[in-house]
Amino acid sequence: MPYNNGEGLHDAYWRYYFGSDNYHTDGSHGFVNMPYDIAAYVYTKVNSGTNVLVEE
Repeated sequence: MPYNNGEGLHDAYWRYYFGSDNYHTDGSHGFVNMPYDIAAYVYTKVNSGTNVLVEE
């Protein structure tokens, strides 16, 4: 689910945990990593043009 010039929300099957501060040293270059089931759920709920607010 792209936003901000090609960055996007996506599943990250390779991550073992989410919600910590590991993005400080193991980030995704502007992308938002989510567990597969959460990414699938969000995909069904958003439409093109939906605003995305990313907070650190």
